[in-house]
Amino acid sequence: MNEQTVAKQQPTTAVRTGKEFVSRLRETPREVWVQGERVKDVTSHPVFAASVEQLAKLYDMQHDPEHQDVLTYVDPATSKRFGTAFMPSHRHEDLVKRREAFRTWAEATFGLMGRSPDFLNTTLLAFAEAKEFFGRAGAQFADNILSYHNHVRDNDLFLSHALVTPQNDRSLTSAQQAEQSMHLRVVKERDDGIVVRGARMLATLGPVADELIMYNLPIFKEGLDEDHAIVFAVPVDAEGLRQICRTPYDTGGRSGFDYPLASRFEESDALLIFHDVFVPWERPVQRALPGDRGAQPHGPSDQRPGPGEDGVRRGSRDVGGAGDQGRPVSACATDARRMPRPYRTDPQRYRPIGGRARTGVGGDDTDLPRAAPGSARLHVHGLS
Repeated sequence: MNEQTVAKQQPTTAVRTGKEFVSRLRETPREVWVQGERVKDVTSHPVFAASVEQLAKLYDMQHDPEHQDVLTYVDPATSKRFGTAFMPSHRHEDLVKRREAFRTWAEATFGLMGRSPDFLNTTLLAFAEAKEFFGRAGAQFADNILSYHNHVRDNDLFLSHALVTPQNDRSLTSAQQAEQSMHLRVVKERDDGIVVRGARMLATLGPVADELIMYNLPIFKEGLDEDHAIVFAVPVDAEGLRQICRTPYDTGGRSGFDYPLASRFEESDALLIFHDVFVPWERPVQRALPGDRGAQPHGPSDQRPGPGEDGVRRGSRDVGGAGDQGRPVSACATDARRMPRPYRTDPQRYRPIGGRARTGVGGDDTDLPRAAPGSARLHVHGLS
């Protein structure tokens, strides 16, 4: 068998290298602010350079012969190699492979980068598998979500998202807020797309992502919030899109020897501000239909999207809904693991934002775990 024949038998690859990931970040300047400074280049800025380096290593692992067969798969329909997070699960062996791929990347970052690219790639696979949900508003919308899935898969893009409306009066719906420009919504519908305005929080690793996909937690009220219940995706360099980052843990001055984790694996979070950002209809756009609370599909297989990281990656029996009753069991388990037992939340802290009107925040804390004697309470950041 000659070399030309061997070359023809090798599948073409759609998975990026770390160098290609970094190059795309440099080629797509985005408006990112941190500590009052506009960032010129996220790949070299001391706040983001370390996380960019770690993400680039994850992409390089896809080409490493030791990990390639776990982190990638060959699509039988196209004979191309894609990331395993895009692989549908049809058999038990597929689920095992997906689990091993997620584990391999998680172990490479000591579990500290929970929003690595496989996270939202899996969510996008769930959306594509639930294309009928998007098609309820018209067949073209089902085609659009499938096309967008293929676009992200074929280019091995890195997505971030933001699901939460800004923290203001939680006793009111988004449409009832005094400041109508605060919560993300559609302000104009055109023949060629929609125009959105408002804010969302928090886009983890948004400053170093390729694109942002917006969908919702099921918190909207029928008859009031339809303009807020939307699903769409935009590139990070979209005109009118601004990212304002929280205070970083490391500004590049910490010793990697003394702080081996914080100096390498910080996932920067950003408040997203959309100032009349245009989204073409060809992008995955979904407006709420009567009866929708959040315009979030229920996927038909194990990759149903849910608000919890484990709910996305492992699949669950249910998604959406108010309170923990409608959340994936695995997502609730993730929350339980992340909150140390000796601490509890203080419902009094929710009162300035109308939190008593929300499910799960009552007038007392009898349903919450008690703090151990002598331990401090866990207060909501910014309200202490």
